[in-house]
Amino acid sequence: MSYSGPPPVPPHGSGDEPPSPYGTPPADSPYGVPSGSTGTPYGAPSQEPYGAPAPSPDPYGAPPSAYGTPPPTSYGTPAPMYGSVSPYATATNTQANGLGVTALILSILGFLCGGVFAIVGLILAIQSRKAVAEGRANNSGLGTAALVISIVALSIWALVWLGALASN
Repeated sequence: MSYSGPPPVPPHGSGDEPPSPYGTPPADSPYGVPSGSTGTPYGAPSQEPYGAPAPSPDPYGAPPSAYGTPPPTSYGTPAPMYGSVSPYATATNTQANGLGVTALILSILGFLCGGVFAIVGLILAIQSRKAVAEGRANNSGLGTAALVISIVALSIWALVWLGALASN
Protein backbone atom coordinates (compact mmCIF):
# COMPACT_ATOMS: atom_id res chain seq x y z
CA MET A 1 0.00 0.00 0.00
CA SER A 2 1.46 3.37 -0.97
CA TYR A 3 0.72 6.83 0.43
CA SER A 4 -0.97 9.04 -2.13
CA GLY A 5 -0.97 12.28 -0.08
CA PRO A 6 -3.75 14.27 1.50
CA PRO A 7 -7.13 14.48 -0.18
CA PRO A 8 -7.66 17.53 -2.40
CA VAL A 9 -9.17 20.59 -0.73
CA PRO A 10 -12.29 21.92 -2.42
CA PRO A 11 -12.31 25.65 -3.33
CA HIS A 12 -13.80 28.03 -0.76
CA GLY A 13 -17.49 28.67 -1.13
CA SER A 14 -18.16 25.69 -3.37
CA GLY A 15 -20.42 24.02 -0.81
CA ASP A 16 -18.17 21.01 -0.47
CA GLU A 17 -16.53 22.19 2.77
CA PRO A 18 -16.41 19.63 5.51
CA PRO A 19 -18.64 20.34 8.48
CA SER A 20 -17.08 22.42 11.25
CA PRO A 21 -15.77 20.22 14.06
CA TYR A 22 -17.20 22.74 16.53
CA GLY A 23 -20.67 22.83 15.07
CA THR A 24 -22.74 25.92 14.44
CA PRO A 25 -23.32 28.30 17.33
CA PRO A 26 -26.81 28.33 18.75
CA ALA A 27 -29.02 31.27 17.84
CA ASP A 28 -29.17 32.57 21.42
CA SER A 29 -25.39 32.24 21.99
CA PRO A 30 -23.64 35.41 23.22
CA TYR A 31 -20.71 34.49 20.95
CA GLY A 32 -22.67 34.03 17.77
CA VAL A 33 -22.84 36.42 14.85
CA PRO A 34 -24.26 39.76 16.04
CA SER A 35 -27.64 40.76 14.75
CA GLY A 36 -27.59 43.19 11.87
CA SER A 37 -24.09 42.12 10.88
CA THR A 38 -23.08 40.80 7.52
CA GLY A 39 -21.08 38.05 9.11
CA THR A 40 -17.68 39.63 8.46
CA PRO A 41 -16.45 40.95 11.79
CA TYR A 42 -13.64 42.97 10.22
CA GLY A 43 -15.56 44.60 7.41
CA ALA A 44 -15.31 48.31 6.74
CA PRO A 45 -17.91 50.48 8.48
CA SER A 46 -20.73 51.65 6.30
CA GLN A 47 -20.26 55.31 7.28
CA GLU A 48 -17.75 57.54 9.09
CA PRO A 49 -18.52 57.23 12.82
CA TYR A 50 -17.70 60.89 13.55
CA GLY A 51 -18.41 62.52 10.24
CA ALA A 52 -16.01 63.53 7.50
CA PRO A 53 -13.01 65.67 8.49
CA ALA A 54 -13.16 69.35 7.60
CA PRO A 55 -11.22 70.25 4.45
CA SER A 56 -7.80 71.74 5.15
CA PRO A 57 -6.61 74.86 3.30
CA ASP A 58 -3.08 73.43 3.28
CA PRO A 59 -2.73 70.72 0.61
CA TYR A 60 -0.39 68.78 2.89
CA GLY A 61 -2.83 68.66 5.77
CA ALA A 62 -0.88 70.81 8.24
CA PRO A 63 -3.14 72.79 10.55
CA PRO A 64 -2.92 76.57 10.36
CA SER A 65 -0.78 78.21 13.04
CA ALA A 66 -2.68 79.60 16.00
CA TYR A 67 -0.23 82.50 16.27
CA GLY A 68 0.18 83.40 12.62
CA THR A 69 3.49 83.88 10.90
CA PRO A 70 6.43 85.32 12.87
CA PRO A 71 7.30 88.93 12.04
CA PRO A 72 10.38 89.39 9.88
CA THR A 73 13.50 90.97 11.34
CA SER A 74 14.59 94.44 10.31
CA TYR A 75 16.51 93.10 7.29
CA GLY A 76 13.86 90.68 6.10
CA THR A 77 15.66 87.52 7.17
CA PRO A 78 14.26 85.21 9.82
CA ALA A 79 15.68 85.53 13.30
CA PRO A 80 18.14 82.77 14.27
CA MET A 81 17.07 80.06 16.68
CA TYR A 82 18.38 80.16 20.22
CA GLY A 83 21.64 78.25 20.56
CA SER A 84 22.18 77.98 16.83
CA VAL A 85 25.70 78.14 15.52
CA SER A 86 26.57 80.60 12.82
CA PRO A 87 27.97 78.96 9.69
CA TYR A 88 30.57 81.74 9.64
CA ALA A 89 31.82 81.19 13.19
CA THR A 90 35.58 81.00 13.49
CA ALA A 91 37.58 78.91 15.89
CA THR A 92 39.07 80.83 18.77
CA ASN A 93 42.82 81.03 18.94
CA THR A 94 43.86 79.25 22.13
CA GLN A 95 47.57 78.77 21.54
CA ALA A 96 48.47 80.25 24.94
CA ASN A 97 46.39 77.79 26.98
CA GLY A 98 49.55 75.78 27.58
CA LEU A 99 50.95 78.63 29.67
CA GLY A 100 48.22 78.28 32.29
CA VAL A 101 48.55 74.50 32.47
CA THR A 102 52.34 74.64 32.75
CA ALA A 103 52.16 77.43 35.34
CA LEU A 104 49.76 75.40 37.47
CA ILE A 105 51.90 72.25 37.29
CA LEU A 106 55.09 74.12 38.17
CA SER A 107 53.33 75.99 41.00
CA ILE A 108 52.19 72.71 42.55
CA LEU A 109 55.69 71.26 42.13
CA GLY A 110 57.09 74.42 43.72
CA PHE A 111 54.74 73.98 46.66
CA LEU A 112 55.78 70.34 47.16
CA CYS A 113 59.44 70.21 46.08
CA GLY A 114 61.07 73.59 46.31
CA GLY A 115 60.93 77.29 45.63
CA VAL A 116 62.67 77.16 42.23
CA PHE A 117 59.63 75.56 40.57
CA ALA A 118 57.38 78.13 42.28
CA ILE A 119 59.42 81.02 40.82
CA VAL A 120 59.07 79.64 37.28
CA GLY A 121 55.37 78.90 37.96
CA LEU A 122 54.86 82.50 39.10
CA ILE A 123 56.44 83.89 35.92
CA LEU A 124 54.34 81.62 33.69
CA ALA A 125 51.18 82.44 35.68
CA ILE A 126 51.70 86.16 35.04
CA GLN A 127 52.26 85.48 31.31
CA SER A 128 49.15 83.28 31.23
CA ARG A 129 46.99 86.01 32.74
CA LYS A 130 48.35 88.50 30.18
CA ALA A 131 47.48 86.09 27.36
CA VAL A 132 43.93 85.82 28.69
CA ALA A 133 43.65 89.60 28.89
CA GLU A 134 44.82 89.92 25.27
CA GLY A 135 42.40 87.22 24.10
CA ARG A 136 45.05 84.70 23.11
CA ALA A 137 43.89 82.20 25.78
CA ASN A 138 40.66 81.34 27.51
CA ASN A 139 41.75 79.63 30.74
CA SER A 140 41.88 82.49 33.20
CA GLY A 141 41.06 80.18 36.11
CA LEU A 142 44.24 78.14 35.65
CA GLY A 143 46.41 81.24 35.52
CA THR A 144 44.81 82.65 38.66
CA ALA A 145 45.15 79.36 40.53
CA ALA A 146 48.79 79.05 39.47
CA LEU A 147 49.46 82.62 40.62
CA VAL A 148 47.93 82.02 44.06
CA ILE A 149 49.62 78.64 44.56
CA SER A 150 53.03 79.94 43.50
CA ILE A 151 52.76 82.98 45.84
CA VAL A 152 51.77 80.72 48.75
CA ALA A 153 54.55 78.25 47.89
CA LEU A 154 57.17 81.02 47.66
CA SER A 155 56.14 82.52 50.99
CA ILE A 156 56.22 79.12 52.73
CA TRP A 157 59.60 78.23 51.24
CA ALA A 158 60.95 81.69 52.13
CA LEU A 159 59.91 81.10 55.75
CA VAL A 160 61.51 77.66 55.70
CA TRP A 161 64.79 79.05 54.34
CA LEU A 162 64.78 82.00 56.76
CA GLY A 163 64.14 79.62 59.66
CA ALA A 164 66.98 77.38 58.52
CA LEU A 165 69.37 80.32 58.21
CA ALA A 166 68.37 81.74 61.61
CA SER A 167 68.95 78.40 63.38
CA ASN A 168 72.55 78.15 62.12
